[in-house]
Amino acid sequence: MSAHVDTLKLAKALEDAGHKPAMAQGMARAISDIAMRDVPSSSDVREAVREAVHTMTVRVGLMIGSSTLALIVAVVGSLVSLSR
Repeated sequence: MSAHVDTLKLAKALEDAGHKPAMAQGMARAISDIAMRDVPSSSDVREAVREAVHTMTVRVGLMIGSSTLALIVAVVGSLVSLSR
C-alpha cells in the first residue's frame, strides 16, 4: 500500500507557484503515481515495527533462555565435581 497524496491540493499549490493548470495537474498526478509508489503508509510502518519488535523479543528470549541453561549446566557440573 502506498502513501496517500492529495493531488488536488498539490496541483493547487503548483498553480499558486506559477505553473499552468494542466502542467500542475500533470505534475501532481506524476508525483502521486510514480514518486509516492514506494513510500510506505503509516500502517505499513506500524506493521513493520510490530514484526521487528516480535522478532527481537523472540531473539532476546532465546538468548536469556540459553544463557540460563548454560549457567545451570555449569552450576550442576561444578556441584558434581565437588561431590566426588
